[in-house]
Amino acid sequence: MSSFTFGAQPGRPRRHKARRAAGGPASPTAIPIGGVDALTPALQGLRLGSGGSTGWPASPDPDASPVSPFSPGREESRRQGAGPADRFGASGGGAPTPCVPCWPPGCGQPAFLFGAGSSWSAGGLGESLPTGAAGRHARSRSADFDDQDMGTNDAMCDIIGMWEAGWENTECCLENGGQSRMQLHQDRATIADWGNLPFKVLDAVKRMVQKLGDGRGDQMIRSARLVCHHWERWATESVNSLSLSGDHPVELVMSNIVGKFANIQGLSFRKHNELDASEVAILDAFLLLPQIDMSCQVTDDTLEQVGMLTSLTHLDLGHCGQITDGGLAYVSHLTNLQHLSLKACRNVTDEGLLHLQGLTALSHLNLCQCCGVTDCGVGLLTSLPNLTVLNLSSVFFSPSNVTDGGLMLVAALTTLTHLDLESCEKITDEGMEHVGKLERVRFLSLYNCTKVTDEGLRHVGTLTNLTHLELCACYQITGRGLEHLGALKDLTHLGLRQCVGITDDGLQQIVGFPNLTSLDLSDCMNIGGEGLEYVGRLVALTHLDLSWCGELTDEGLAHVENMTSLRMLSLYGCDKVTSVGLEKLTCVERINR
Repeated sequence: MSSFTFGAQPGRPRRHKARRAAGGPASPTAIPIGGVDALTPALQGLRLGSGGSTGWPASPDPDASPVSPFSPGREESRRQGAGPADRFGASGGGAPTPCVPCWPPGCGQPAFLFGAGSSWSAGGLGESLPTGAAGRHARSRSADFDDQDMGTNDAMCDIIGMWEAGWENTECCLENGGQSRMQLHQDRATIADWGNLPFKVLDAVKRMVQKLGDGRGDQMIRSARLVCHHWERWATESVNSLSLSGDHPVELVMSNIVGKFANIQGLSFRKHNELDASEVAILDAFLLLPQIDMSCQVTDDTLEQVGMLTSLTHLDLGHCGQITDGGLAYVSHLTNLQHLSLKACRNVTDEGLLHLQGLTALSHLNLCQCCGVTDCGVGLLTSLPNLTVLNLSSVFFSPSNVTDGGLMLVAALTTLTHLDLESCEKITDEGMEHVGKLERVRFLSLYNCTKVTDEGLRHVGTLTNLTHLELCACYQITGRGLEHLGALKDLTHLGLRQCVGITDDGLQQIVGFPNLTSLDLSDCMNIGGEGLEYVGRLVALTHLDLSWCGELTDEGLAHVENMTSLRMLSLYGCDKVTSVGLEKLTCVERINR
C-alpha cells in the first residue's frame, strides 16, 4: 500500500524554485529537483542532485520534457574526459551537482546495472552499453551488497530492459523470491523514451522497491511526481492511502484531495490534532471509502457523520477518549464493517457494545484498555458470527474487568483464531479451561496473567493449532507447565520473559517444539548454561532473546555456537558473557548487547 502524509512541510521550498534562485540553469531537459534517494533503488541507483525531502512534492515543471532518468553511457564518457551535455544539469562548464548512478542508494559509488541479454539506450540519444557479463562485472565492482539485493536489482533491470528493447510477449519473472510473475506485452512502435514508461512497468519497479523495506516504495512515488507529467499521473494513481497531519483546516486539505486521487482506499487522521463534525462532513465526497483511521480527538457528533459512510470496512477509533456509548449507535449503521478498533476508548461500556450486535460482518475487534467493558459486554459479542480476532488486553493503569465468567462466554466464539488477554489479571486456571475449547485459535497471549499456573497450561495444551503463545510474566509457571504443551507441534513463537519459575531443567521441554523459530527467555534469572543445551537443539530457531539472564556465561553460550539458522541473538545485561564467548558465535548474523 502506498501511503503519504498530506500536510505542510515548513522550511522546505520547492526544489526547482530554490535551484533557479541559486543560479542553476533552467534547461528544459533538466529535472528541477534536489536529491531523490527514494527513486534510486528503482532506477539502478540514480541520484539527482543533492539534498532530500520527505514532504509531498510539488508538481513537475510544465516546461520540462520527459527525460531518461538513467544514462549509463553519460557517466562513463564523463570519466573519460568528454564533455557531453548533462541530461540532469547544465552542459559544458555548468555547476550543478552531477548525477551519478549509484548502488546501494546514497553510497555515492557509480554502478552500471543492466538487464541480461539486452542493451540500454540512453533516452534515445543513440548511446548504448552492452549488458551481460561485462555489465554485471561493472556493477559488482561498485559496491558491496548481498545476494538478495542482487536478485532484486537483476529483476528490476530485466523488467525495464525488456520493455526498452521492445520485446513482445515477454514473460518477466520478478526474481526476488521467484514468487510473482507478470506479463509485459509491448509494441515496439509505441516506445518513445523513459518519460513514457507504461504504468505496468512502473508498477513492477515500485513492487521491487517496496521489497527493500524502509518505506522506499512511498518515497519513490513522491519522487516520481517530479519527473514529468506522465510519471506524475502514474504516481497520483498509485496512491491509495493518505495521512492528513497538522492543524490545517480539513476542508482546505480535502478540497485538494477530492478528484485528484481517484484510487484512495484509506484516509488517516491519526496525526491530525482534532476533528469536529463540520470538518468530517466533507467525507461525503468519499462515500465509497473503505478505510478510515480516526485515532485522534473525535466526538460522538463526529461519528454521526462517519455513520453515513456505509461502505466502510475498516474503522480505527483508538484513543478517542471522548467517544461514549451514544457515539457507537452511529457506528451500528456501518453494516459492512469488518475491522473496528476501540482501543483506549475508556468511556465505552457494555451498553455501547450492544450497538455492535448487528455488525455481522465484523471479523476484528480491538477492545484493548476498554476498562468499562465487563463480562456482560463480552457476552454480547457472541452475536458476531464471523469474529476471528478479539483483543481484550489491558495495562496496569487501566485494569481489565474481564474474569473467568467472561471467558466462559468467549468460548462460544468458535471462529476465533486470535485472542489477546494480556494483563487480564482476574483470569485464573478456570478461565483457561474455557479458552481450551477454542480449537481454531492460532495466537494466544497470556502476558502478565499472573494467576495462571501450570494447571492452566494443561488446557492450553489442547489447542493444537497454536503457532504463537505468549506467557511472559506468568510468574507461577514452571517447567512442569511446559510439559503440558508437548502437543503444540506447530508452535513457532514462545514467550517466557520474566517467567522466573523456569529453570535449566524446565527448558528440556522445549525440545518438543521442532518448528520453533522465536524464543524469548529474557529476564529468566534462573536460567544458566545447562538450559541452553536444550535450546541448541532447536534447529529452526532464528530469534533468541537471552537478555538479563544474569547467570549466563561463555561456557553456556557455547551451546548455541552451531545453530546455523540463528539470525538474531539478544544478550543485553548478560554481564558474565565476555568477548571470548562472543567471538565464537560466527554463525549469528546480529548480536544485540
